[in-house]
Amino acid sequence: MNLAITEKLQVRGVSDDVRDMIDRLYAELVAKRPRNVLRDAYYDGKRAIRKVSSVVPPQYYKLALTLGWTANPVLNLDMLWQGWNVGLQAGPMWATRRYHAYFYDVAPAYATATRAAYNAPSGNAGWRWTAGASRRYGKLWVGGFVRGDSVSGAAFEASPLVKQRHAFSVGLAMSWVFAVSDERVAIDD
Repeated sequence: MNLAITEKLQVRGVSDDVRDMIDRLYAELVAKRPRNVLRDAYYDGKRAIRKVSSVVPPQYYKLALTLGWTANPVLNLDMLWQGWNVGLQAGPMWATRRYHAYFYDVAPAYATATRAAYNAPSGNAGWRWTAGASRRYGKLWVGGFVRGDSVSGAAFEASPLVKQRHAFSVGLAMSWVFAVSDERVAIDD
């Protein structure tokens, strides 16, 4: 859709300066409309995957690009401790019904004697905590993290697809810094 401004908006009872500002704002709104329509389609999950080849099964074309919405507020602490950058983070998680349904629903057609049909509600999705640390040794950067996740008390905890209530993850990384800029930005912590 191509919208072009062919005339100015007619607004009565405002000064010329305000009318000019209204015209500029309207022109900006019209100019950004295609981007906003596309963004709205992505956020609402209306932008389906386009057919790219016969290798992709047909049911994947009906998938929405957004599964739903999540919220994960956290308390975060970042500090420098004996030369290490240390970060601690923890907080609850919530999600929409649509998001939970993607992972935890069991449609009646897939229910069995050992797996009941289930509709996951929206709401609490559990808790997550993470601790991480990193440090530079000359050109070598090293880092790692530990993370714990819990779905105990989650809205979907009764889903027959939930087999484990807690998870624990660990990660380690190393990186070699080949070059740095001659000009560095000083950061005051």
